[in-house]
Amino acid sequence: MYNVGQDCNALHFKEECTSDRHDEFKQCCHYGSIQLPDLLLYPDEIKALLQGTDLEPRNFRENIRSYNSALAFASMGAQIDLSQGFGPYYFRIHGQIYHQIGPLHPDLGQRAQFGQLYILDSSLALKERMGNAANKNCNETTMIKLGNIIKSIGPFAAALEMMHEVEQEEIDRIKRKERAPPAL
Repeated sequence: MYNVGQDCNALHFKEECTSDRHDEFKQCCHYGSIQLPDLLLYPDEIKALLQGTDLEPRNFRENIRSYNSALAFASMGAQIDLSQGFGPYYFRIHGQIYHQIGPLHPDLGQRAQFGQLYILDSSLALKERMGNAANKNCNETTMIKLGNIIKSIGPFAAALEMMHEVEQEEIDRIKRKERAPPAL
C-alpha cells in the first residue's frame, strides 16, 4: 500500500514515485536535498498522551483538535482558497496568515476565550474551557494536565499571568486611594 522513500523514509503511494523505481520521490525531500532539523524534545506527559493505549491517551488523540483550540492563545485568520481539485481534501491558504488576539477581558455577556483564559484562576479557566460545546468530548483531567504544561513552559502564558497581576495591583492601588477603578 505505501512505499517508503529512500532518503527520508516518508510514506508514499506508489503513484507518487517519480521513476520506474518505487523508492524515489521528489515531493517530500527533493531526493534527499532537503534535511529537516530534529524535532525539539517535548514533555513526557505529552509523549504519554500521544503514544499511550489507555482511555485518556486515546481520548486525547481522538479530540486533539478540540484540546488545541481550547488551549490556543489566539485565533488564526487567512484568506482560504476554496477551489478543490481532484484527490483528497486539502486546505490551501492564499496570502498571509495572521493571528487575532482579542482584548484582555471579554465584552460584557461574552465568554472568555483564547488568551483571556490565561488570566483567570486555573479552576475558572477549566470551567470555561469544559463549558464550551466544542470540548464536550474532552477529558477534564487531560485539560488540566495540558493547561499546567503550557503554564510551566509557555512564555505567553507567563506574560498573560504577569499582565493580570499588574492589573490587580493597579486596581488595589486605586482602591487604597478610595477611587473607583475604571470599568473594564
